[in-house]
Amino acid sequence: MTHGVDDPATVLRGVGERRALLLRRIGVETVGDLLALQPRRVETRGPVVPVGELAEHEGSWVQVNVRVRGVAFVRKGRGRSLVRVSLEDRDAPAGKGARTEALYFNQPYLRNAFEKGREVELYGRVVRAPGVALAAPRLVRDDDPPPGSLELTYPLTEGLGQNVLRSIVLRAVELTAPSVVDPLPREVLGRLELPPLGVALVATHRPNDRDALRAGLRRLRLDSALEFQARLAARRRARERGSAPACRAGAEVRGAVLSALPFEPTAAQRRVMDELAHDLARRAPMRRLLQGDVGAGKTVCALFAVAVAARAGHQAAVLAPTEVLAEQHFATERERLERLGVRAALLTGSTNARTRRKVHAQLAAGELDAVFGTHALLSDDLRFASLALAVVDEQHRFGVLQRERLFAKGRDVHQLLMTATPIPRTLAQTLWADLDVSVLDEKPPGREPSRTFVLGHDDLPRVLAHVAARVETGESLFWIAPRIESAAGARGAEEIAAALSRSPLGARGVALVHGEVPTAERLRRLAAFRDGEAATLVGTTVLEVGIDVPRATCIVVEGAERLGTAQIHQLRGRVGRGGGTSWCFLLANEAGRDRLRFLERTDDGFEVAERDLATRGMGDLLGERQTGANAEGLGDGEPDLELWLAARDLVATSPELRELYAARAESRR
Repeated sequence: MTHGVDDPATVLRGVGERRALLLRRIGVETVGDLLALQPRRVETRGPVVPVGELAEHEGSWVQVNVRVRGVAFVRKGRGRSLVRVSLEDRDAPAGKGARTEALYFNQPYLRNAFEKGREVELYGRVVRAPGVALAAPRLVRDDDPPPGSLELTYPLTEGLGQNVLRSIVLRAVELTAPSVVDPLPREVLGRLELPPLGVALVATHRPNDRDALRAGLRRLRLDSALEFQARLAARRRARERGSAPACRAGAEVRGAVLSALPFEPTAAQRRVMDELAHDLARRAPMRRLLQGDVGAGKTVCALFAVAVAARAGHQAAVLAPTEVLAEQHFATERERLERLGVRAALLTGSTNARTRRKVHAQLAAGELDAVFGTHALLSDDLRFASLALAVVDEQHRFGVLQRERLFAKGRDVHQLLMTATPIPRTLAQTLWADLDVSVLDEKPPGREPSRTFVLGHDDLPRVLAHVAARVETGESLFWIAPRIESAAGARGAEEIAAALSRSPLGARGVALVHGEVPTAERLRRLAAFRDGEAATLVGTTVLEVGIDVPRATCIVVEGAERLGTAQIHQLRGRVGRGGGTSWCFLLANEAGRDRLRFLERTDDGFEVAERDLATRGMGDLLGERQTGANAEGLGDGEPDLELWLAARDLVATSPELRELYAARAESRR
């Protein structure tokens, strides 16, 4: 008997209503959903090892065939306990075999699970405690993979065991794979060196070796990419039928915005403003991704879009991932917006209740034209009179659902997504096929690349002497730590600030900023740094974006090995904004220095992005997994650019495949 991929999972033996409910928790409702499950982890099942040879396998997973000699229960206090199961090799006469122990921490119920003399097969990791032992081994079951085979670990939920899920998946493969017809042309599979879908399902869930598993997973991930691309194509078509507020930017509005700027826009900024003006004037809602290197002037373009929406009688919201960034945007743009007649406010999680109620009321009544804020803008009780534009800065730090909560506060809202983490154009056009992509590839005149030096922590005295000399001439300094508090031999921001206050830098003022500093005090310290009252600003990576102090010429990053190259590139973009020479000192351990030396040779964010793509896959470029959910539906593991390009082209050239995979994607929503 065979089953179809659209059949409910309950058609499979062993899946009743209770298990069907558990499966739904991991996104499985149909047989096809079971087939599409991808293993989270793959390991080679450890060998059967005699107890006397366990010491040779320390740190590895092994199976032992043993006899229980006895059980000891030890209370550790504060609810902690230890069950020690004494074991001996069962192939030897009782009392004569080699011995070991199984250790179970905080599982007191197991003291009654091992009767003396019982023969068992256990699978676990060999540890020293201090003698050779097994850490929390589990009983070997008849349906466990045999020693030496590949053991697949699937995503679980409470109440659903790994062995049960494996057996259900294999049952689905056995009854379904033989009848699966691959919708992709044979020449496409050949060009990508992929097996047909039915073969891929068997190779993924019952692989003979890792090569077969890898090929099977690639075929399944191509399906994920096709569904994703089909959904993006559907979004783009639906957008053309939208009814967004038409916000036209005439010559008077453009002239007013440009005159409010303290500098002449670059040709790239003018080009992007033209693109924004064109999009905002249409009834089809704008969906534009604006990417540009550090200091390329994305905020000015966002200011232009906000002003256009406001002058057209509508409202705009600017969403930032951190309070520091939202505060800096508001502090920088408020005065310019006021000169344009745009009424703006700030709304963050730290805004006091009275001010929050006032801002909410003004937005609902149309008495405010723009609001800058953090996740506070996503609140269900926040209402707009006429939201026409939503700007999301550092968009990769927000999930799809978070952004949608803001967009839903208006009808067919124009969307401008901004990122200072450049993405290679081909990749951007693949992953964001439903967006138009603008690139700011030109920096303002006078901006010189920062001179970057990757050094060891023993070079700290030399670095301190250099930056102190710069500060004495009236320049300013950023000093960055990966964390607030010190740990494991690495100084935190608080310890660094205290030390610098006692150094020659202390005479010129040292300010400390991180996410736990209260908002009012944080704003005061940032203002002191911006106004020159404090020449040194110590902080965590909350200072990565949004701080614009032309006087700042030096930045020191301690523990730089803990940060990614794109993040460090963002940080060094804080200095040199006033023109002239600037310096970036990266203090790292030996392994970290090898990885970071690339930054000494380039100041091009797009080159940094290309290197990240080549060396660490697309995950880095998409942002953190839990928040960069533009690519929801990618499946587990690093996406394969070749597959994504193929999926994009197939969806663009084959209406039949586009409709098929769009329907599949819709069925999973």
